[in-house]
Amino acid sequence: MRKILFTCLILIFGFSSAQVTFSTGIRTGVNFATLTKRNNESFYIHEDDKPEKVINTNLKTVTDFYIGLQGNIRFTERYALQPEFNYSRQGTNLQYTSENGILPRKRLHYDFVGLQFTNKVYIKNFNVFAGPFLDLAVGNNNAGLDLGFAGGLGYDLSKNLGFEVRIKKGFISMLDHENSSFLFANSNTVFQIGAYYTFRFKK
Repeated sequence: MRKILFTCLILIFGFSSAQVTFSTGIRTGVNFATLTKRNNESFYIHEDDKPEKVINTNLKTVTDFYIGLQGNIRFTERYALQPEFNYSRQGTNLQYTSENGILPRKRLHYDFVGLQFTNKVYIKNFNVFAGPFLDLAVGNNNAGLDLGFAGGLGYDLSKNLGFEVRIKKGFISMLDHENSSFLFANSNTVFQIGAYYTFRFKK
């Protein structure tokens, strides 16, 4: 019992004496987005409230942007937790064949606002990060919720400015599937290249 109490006191003292810092910032960049494709998937495209069954698809990457706010909670020299609030424009270019024949290419466009909790590990000027995200679709093409995971690599060019690349992978299908597929089929896949600017950043 004394050993447990002594260990708890050491941990409490360690956390209380650690120099935890907090800084805010903005982040923005370019999205290269598409949807994953699985063979033999059938889904519906809704045009003028008349669903049309799609029997073959060719999904292409679209280029758009993201922008967001971040708060960096630096617990140690090596580790920080970074909550983020982001707006991201995603989707895919869809060339598809319906039961009525081949139709013109269509842009599926999704606007998301969401939260991400990023765990960052620092190695000198580099940082490796990963964490879950929860996005809510807004606008005309309302795809509902997207839940997923993102990770990547960043580089601090200065105490304020940094650059990063990350991959953002959703788990939930964005399309109306005939077999009610829920996970992974036609889910969001986004490669992001961007920059972040941190205010009053301390190391």
